Amino acid sequence: MILLRAIVDGDGFPIAVVEHGYRHLASYLEDEIAFGTGEHAQQVLAMIPKVRDGRVSQWEEFSGAHHITVRRTTVTLSCSYRANQPPIDMPLDEFQKSLEQWIAVVGR
Repeated sequence: MILLRAIVDGDGFPIAVVEHGYRHLASYLEDEIAFGTGEHAQQVLAMIPKVRDGRVSQWEEFSGAHHITVRRTTVTLSCSYRANQPPIDMPLDEFQKSLEQWIAVVGR
């Protein structure tokens, strides 16, 4: 289980605190979800069941900083400004739980 804790810093910005090895997840949540639109967060969540049940074989998103690939049971995240760190693979269920928790905290 990936431990995610969301905090708000002194300037009012949300920060994702994650277990060692999951920094790409934290940066994705902080950069793409916290400062993106609520619609974008809901789009990502809406794709998960479509991929899980096979209606879509996989879903990918490229942004300026992140690349995410959602597959039936796993998610791969990489971060271009952390190029010295390899991509991470995580269970799809854990990604979904983390995303839902983060959205609840930042109000997206």
